[in-house]
Amino acid sequence: MIVVAIVGLLAAVAIPAYKSYTIRANAAESFTFLASLKPKIVEYHTIHNAFPTRFTDLGLPGTTDHGTFQQIFGQSSDWWSHVSLCSTGCPFYPPGNGFMVYIRDISNKWKQITGTVVLMGLQVLENNGKYRFRCVSASGNSASTPLDSHLIPADCTNLLSNWSF
Repeated sequence: MIVVAIVGLLAAVAIPAYKSYTIRANAAESFTFLASLKPKIVEYHTIHNAFPTRFTDLGLPGTTDHGTFQQIFGQSSDWWSHVSLCSTGCPFYPPGNGFMVYIRDISNKWKQITGTVVLMGLQVLENNGKYRFRCVSASGNSASTPLDSHLIPADCTNLLSNWSF
């Protein structure tokens, strides 16, 4: 009976910890995929003095500003369904001369865990040929709710806060 109690106690601690670890790993993975776009974004902006408006501008499949995760990154994901480019009017849009690319889940994997839609994004600011990048996250259909900090990588920001050069 003591063994059963010990096993039950260990399971009560281990299962939530594993769930949290899995969520953080998938959030971190999203930023790895987004970061792979940095050189393409900088190259495009350097040549055209503007941010891309379509994925084809970056040499990627898709003729519009959005596509499926598999279409854009070449592999499927159980956690992420769509990727979007945004140069104006998007969730947590960066100020000034900024640009945004974000991944969202409409497959309900995140919604089952957090109770809401989750967005992970890469913000870009440019000033006189210098670029700043940062990862951001939010939840809710309007991207107005902070995601629990234990669900995102430590070097990422919840929602939009002021930042500049």
